[in-house]
Amino acid sequence: MHRNSILRQAFAPGTSFVLAVAGLVGQSGTFVTAGTGCPTPLPPSLELLTVPAIGSTPAVLVESLPNDTLLAILGVGGLQGNLPLAGIGATGCTLLVDGLITTLTMSVALPTASVPIAVPNQTGLVGVALELQAVGLSLSSNALGLAFSDRATLTVGWNKSLPVVPGLVLHLDASDIAGTGINPADGTPVTLWHDRSGNGNHASQGQATPIFRRNGVNGRPAIDFGQSSTDSLVTAISNDFGGAAATVFLVAADPVTALVSIAPPGTVDHEMLLYARPGPNVRSFHHSSPFQYLELPHQQNVVGAFIQEAEFGQGVNDVSNVVQGVASTQASVVTGSPVAFPPNVARAVHVGRRGASIYENGSGRIAELIVFDRQLTASERDLIGSYLQVKYGISGAYSGIVP
Repeated sequence: MHRNSILRQAFAPGTSFVLAVAGLVGQSGTFVTAGTGCPTPLPPSLELLTVPAIGSTPAVLVESLPNDTLLAILGVGGLQGNLPLAGIGATGCTLLVDGLITTLTMSVALPTASVPIAVPNQTGLVGVALELQAVGLSLSSNALGLAFSDRATLTVGWNKSLPVVPGLVLHLDASDIAGTGINPADGTPVTLWHDRSGNGNHASQGQATPIFRRNGVNGRPAIDFGQSSTDSLVTAISNDFGGAAATVFLVAADPVTALVSIAPPGTVDHEMLLYARPGPNVRSFHHSSPFQYLELPHQQNVVGAFIQEAEFGQGVNDVSNVVQGVASTQASVVTGSPVAFPPNVARAVHVGRRGASIYENGSGRIAELIVFDRQLTASERDLIGSYLQVKYGISGAYSGIVP
């Protein structure tokens, strides 16, 4: 970031800062760490408790401070640096921030320290990037008496909320897994994923716990289902998912098998399934029963983060598969003799693993899952898809963005 992007340097613990860049409304907020702190073997590391966005107050946290830390300071710069400090008594330490703007005194509660930064709700701040590094006064760390964290690049994002579209029955968002606005530390096991739809369809631990990743999908939080072959989260059985029609949106990254299955537990009867693997193998399925199904593949080659959208209707062929806003152009494949969905069968939503244990497990990172109890109109799907496209910085064919 150029120094002339900063119009006013008004930083203080817990207060707002005012910066400006060219209009970048629609950019996702991110917090990406790099480099290594000191001393070894457990150097301090930076974390962020909430996604940085206009109108929010993210708390910057430094973890693993030495036990004798007396004071912690957060350095805020406009440029990245790489200045080794061994020559002045800090062996193994590197100054990773340049173009210093200000320093913020952090609140210390060993082995952590934190400081909040309030971001005004001004669209001109979207896209502003700050370089952060924490320094702790620790006499035991080295001759210089300082411990250094890694570097974090904080990019301010857009804070637009999910558009209001009738029929929402489930909204799982990894940026707020507990429903409190504050997420746990990176690597924490996840036993409950809070439903933000207001319907109370929270997803709890299935067979084994996945873990939380702060920077799971394009710098935003996600749930990592790659810890074992049985990681899963599942809602209770509900008539909210019992109709013959649904629209499902999935945001995930680098899947081996990022599964979302809407079916009664223990069976694939009357199952709606989103099934994504690397390469051009992102599919949606209408399952009538074991080995009786229609699958719709997609031509899109999935690399990194992606948005998958699928619609389901009562008829066997009433299935769609959309990736990055582009509909499948592939022919469907029928196995066995699938039949129409019944109009009412209570189902649960299985995330990361299917409900019947003899079938596939998932091992991708899932950032967001949205389920509607009906087939949305084209304009409604465009609105939801473009919201996700903006939020995660994923390019695609959706065009309903409203700044």
